[in-house]
Amino acid sequence: MKQSRLQSLAAQSMEADNKLKYYNQLKALFDKAKSLQQSVMDYRLALNDFDNSGLLKKAFDAGEISLIEYILELSIYYVNIENLIQTEREMNKAIALLNQYME
Repeated sequence: MKQSRLQSLAAQSMEADNKLKYYNQLKALFDKAKSLQQSVMDYRLALNDFDNSGLLKKAFDAGEISLIEYILELSIYYVNIENLIQTEREMNKAIALLNQYME
């Protein structure tokens, strides 16, 4: 009897531990997705505020900046666009993992 009670307690303890691990994994994944979502929103706002490609084109056409300066400035902007896309990708991966748990 003692052994079966101890085995039952051990099984209950393992079940509680597994539930806690599962909860912590989901919470960490949710927090990651939420954080990435905020980062994406902040990135988009910042990129919209600092999009100066139109002004760069005008300055280049007017001869105020060289081709090298024009390309360098645009490349900085496009690197930031790429970073936004990578952050969106990570966010979507986290959301997809969360959706797997919901099914």
